[in-house]
Amino acid sequence: MDSVCTAKTRGVGGLKRLQVGVSAVVWASVLVVLALLLLLSEDAGTARHGKGVQAATRLEPLDPHAAIDQVRSHAHALHQSFLRPEFSFEPPFPFRGYFVIDNWSYGGAAVVTESFVRITPDRQRKSGWLWSKQSCTMLDWEAMFEFRVSGSGTSTYGDGMAFWFTTTPKQKGNVYGARDQWLGLSIIIDTYDNNGNGDGPRLLAIWNNGDIKYDHNRDGQGQEIGSCQLSPSAMRNVDGFTTVMVTMLNGKLRVKYAYAQKDHWVECFSDAHVEPVERQSYYFGFTAATGDIADNHDVRSFAVYDLKAMAHAEGTDATDHDHGDFELKARRAINRRQGRNDDEVTVWSVLWIVFKWIFGAVCLTIAVVLALSGYKVYM
Repeated sequence: MDSVCTAKTRGVGGLKRLQVGVSAVVWASVLVVLALLLLLSEDAGTARHGKGVQAATRLEPLDPHAAIDQVRSHAHALHQSFLRPEFSFEPPFPFRGYFVIDNWSYGGAAVVTESFVRITPDRQRKSGWLWSKQSCTMLDWEAMFEFRVSGSGTSTYGDGMAFWFTTTPKQKGNVYGARDQWLGLSIIIDTYDNNGNGDGPRLLAIWNNGDIKYDHNRDGQGQEIGSCQLSPSAMRNVDGFTTVMVTMLNGKLRVKYAYAQKDHWVECFSDAHVEPVERQSYYFGFTAATGDIADNHDVRSFAVYDLKAMAHAEGTDATDHDHGDFELKARRAINRRQGRNDDEVTVWSVLWIVFKWIFGAVCLTIAVVLALSGYKVYM
């Protein structure tokens, strides 16, 4: 009788161990499946928007060549209320017996067409100018202009063009069609390598208090407050215009550019020191010149924005250099319109990745422990 009871007890105990072992293995399998699902799942940015983490930080237009135009379009719409129209222009230009640009005057070899201004033609020893009629007292501003350089020359061409913010406008001279020893800022696009060191074409900025005489033989080298080399194949004889963004804020200057065939900005330099004078009357302008070699120098559009008014409207500190970055604001606006939020998606994507890997590792560890425990109980 005792042997029968003992057999029954062992049978019941074996059945319970089997149940416990199977239960442990089942739970271990469930945890393994859950861990694999988590580890193989897409991140939060993908799950929410159908794209990866990069969707939060860059645009993915159907036409990559249209990206910069899309950004400019949104930037223009976003900041229209801060645009200073008395200093700005864009085509088409009105025809009043001849094409004109409201609030601007031009002369020399410059010609206004319906869609752009040709400051100099591809002819030797020509110079032209385009100057704002109204003076500007803003010291915190951001400007964007589109320019194009083209011509028949293949190995040598020039001389170049310049953008001005100066108190001495409409004075003809030998600095790309403008006077030397000017007062204010000049952004020079030098396309001829006078010093022969192979660093052209070049974009350079010079702040002049009237005591700097431009050094043509050295292409202004040593006189600039910032400069960078440009790609001739990307900016000359191409379909479209190169855009330059100039930001002057609290005595600091930053310059960025975007080639016509590219969809991103390149920083030329930043935090260059300038010394604008309060309550002084400055004028915006463009000039260009050719010498023994020549090129077409064209300007398509120019837009000026009041950064101080923008900072006041946004409730930001005027020292915040980033609030004047139209590209960043435009990209964020596009992301919002597409149902994305830059910072939110990026942060949650990172948190989700960290969570799923930690939780997945915990699940796998528990699964292994359960499997081993179930096996030991069964045995």
